[in-house]
Amino acid sequence: MKALTSIAGALLLLSSCQNPAPPKQTNHEPTQAEGADTLRLAFDWRPNALHSGILLAQKRGWYDSANLVLDWFTPEVDQYQKKPIWRLQDDEVDLAIGPTEHIFRYGAATDTTPAKAVQAIATILQDDLSAFVTKPGSGLDRPRKLDGAHYGGYHTPLEQAILRDMIQNNGGKGQFQMSTPPRLSVWEAFKRDSVALCWVFLHWEATQWELAHDTALNSFIPNDYGVPYGYSSVLFAPATPTARQESLYRRFLAATARGYQAVAAQPLKAARELRGFISHPNYQDSTLLRASFQKVAPALLREGQWGRQATAKYRRYLRWVKGQNLWKSSQALRSEDVFTNRYFAPQP
Repeated sequence: MKALTSIAGALLLLSSCQNPAPPKQTNHEPTQAEGADTLRLAFDWRPNALHSGILLAQKRGWYDSANLVLDWFTPEVDQYQKKPIWRLQDDEVDLAIGPTEHIFRYGAATDTTPAKAVQAIATILQDDLSAFVTKPGSGLDRPRKLDGAHYGGYHTPLEQAILRDMIQNNGGKGQFQMSTPPRLSVWEAFKRDSVALCWVFLHWEATQWELAHDTALNSFIPNDYGVPYGYSSVLFAPATPTARQESLYRRFLAATARGYQAVAAQPLKAARELRGFISHPNYQDSTLLRASFQKVAPALLREGQWGRQATAKYRRYLRWVKGQNLWKSSQALRSEDVFTNRYFAPQP
């Protein structure tokens, strides 16, 4: 069945009982195979090239073959009032997508905020495609020149510390103005010059700009300026899943890996297929889809393996996070607390 992605309403009011109802599904219609297990997935953003392997696996029936019904929705259901990781912790979903630092900040239990511990079970991107961007001609073409610039942020953990360190590492003072438009409106605020600087994906928003203006944005990737940023989009799962969830995760990752491998191998073919499958506005511009799928494809695989996470990358990022002294909860975290590769089949 064609995935229906029109946004038609807001969240159902969550009950005050111990296991609240999940948000109303408005992004697509999952097909229900008899006897199949349903897996609920909270996306991190509007559907874009980042989610291509998941959507392609759904379109080609690979979840059906794994006896799974994938039921996904995006933050548009409530205009991003609730973070995907919180939906996971509240048992509204089985999996959620988000940046690594959400685990550092929200995924570990603390004395003051008891929370269900969360781990990353796969990374969608193995190369970093997120960057702070400014407009060409703005004069803001080096991080050190961002002192005093107006940053449009998302009110998320670490973004100010990351930007400050990038500026300082490039010879600036690390001082900037900041405002926080509604999360789904940050890019629009940047385009209309309400802010001079924002944090986006190079394969999506930056590609939109390039196609519309025939010129590239100035972009600053944290890893290029001394901040050992982790994986920008990972799949979150409970650190102590149920037996049912363990089975769901193994089957889901096997099918999803096939989807991303197919996108990496033939991005233009995948873009054509999904344009006819997803009716969300993000999937209607064939030129954008072709360009964005081609940009995201090289970042999906390393040595032929999708989703696997590197211990060294987590250790570097976690060491930097602890050095910021922002949250007590992060000080005791170890890399093995934050992620696992155990749901993947053993490598040959």
